[in-house]
Amino acid sequence: MTKREVIARIEEIKELHSIKNNEVNSLMKITYEDYSEETGEMTVSFPVDEWMSNPGGLMHGGVIATAFDIALGYHTLVVEREKAIVTTNLSIQYLKQIPLGSRFVVKSKMTRNGKSLVHLHAEGFVEGSDEIVATSTCTYMKLDSGVNAGTKMKV
Repeated sequence: MTKREVIARIEEIKELHSIKNNEVNSLMKITYEDYSEETGEMTVSFPVDEWMSNPGGLMHGGVIATAFDIALGYHTLVVEREKAIVTTNLSIQYLKQIPLGSRFVVKSKMTRNGKSLVHLHAEGFVEGSDEIVATSTCTYMKLDSGVNAGTKMKV
């Protein structure tokens, strides 16, 4: 898959997910950063906005998990064009703080793409740093069509 095809697919997915402006996918404001045709790795980022704050003034752990789920979900949907997906497992390891006003960068790699399950691994960074702030593994189940995130839509 070429970078151009990946960008087009991400925009298509974003359009499908922006049907309601108040849905989590729209609120997170995902941005495509890079895709390696050689390794299949994808990089996306998210602004760390004020509403994402925990009581300590940092990016909330639940929002970090949401960012990973969205990033890895997009990666899966780019590869699995004719399938809808649901998250079956999401594991997060929180390593460092993520300050408000920064960008949370997620680099993901598909580790296995089976008949019914897709497995991915990701590392999270604060933009401008190569220090890992969080990691995630995630598994998605492929559905034949139609149901994705509780709405009926063909993805």
